[in-house]
Amino acid sequence: MGDSRIISELTIGLSADALSAKADGPRLATLMQGAGSTRFGCNEGIVDAAGF
Repeated sequence: MGDSRIISELTIGLSADALSAKADGPRLATLMQGAGSTRFGCNEGIVDAAGF
């Protein structure tokens, strides 16, 4: 840990509303790839899924 920056929040942009998408509509990966840029507070760090 030391000088590591632990990321506690992720922002994921989507190009459409994923909840109203039809079953045969675009997949989540496609919605993410088609999104524009998002705002964020830091540009790098460690994403700790398990509880660092």
